[in-house]
Parts: sequence; C-alpha cells; structure tokens
Amino acid sequence: MNEEVMAKSLLAKRDSGITVVSGLSSIRGRLVFRCVLLGVLYFLYTQSGDSVILYLGIGYVIGMTIQDVSWFSTIAKTWSFSC
Repeated sequence: MNEEVMAKSLLAKRDSGITVVSGLSSIRGRLVFRCVLLGVLYFLYTQSGDSVILYLGIGYVIGMTIQDVSWFSTIAKTWSFSC
C-alpha cells in the first residue's frame, strides 16, 4: 500500500473509527496466504504421516491470526486517542 492510499484510508476512518473486521479485511492477502499454508501443511501431513509438522504449523498459523485479531481489537478500542 502506498502512502497516498494509506492516507486516504486513514482520513476515511478518522470520523467513524476502525473495526476489527475492517482491519482484518485490510490484511486479506495475508489471511489467504495462511489458509494456503494450512493446505500445504495438510498435504505434507497426508504424504508423510508426521503429525508434528502439521501441529506446529497449525499452531503457528493460529498464533499469527490471534495476534492480528488482538492487535486490531486494541487499535479499535484506542482509535480516538491515536488519530
């Protein structure tokens, strides 16, 4: 995202604020990548039968997603102080 698009997005959200859903929609590409990563991990699991890789990968992807959701939740609560 270039600076002009980011500035327009911030100005549009200045009055109404940011929500968790709008924040997550801004990282849609990363979320799709994580779903693809889960698919690849599942494929590797079915080919090798080694469940350790699958469990570590799933934990990693779920942890990243929880971190993003909690970050957007915090930003949504403090939006009026940060703009």
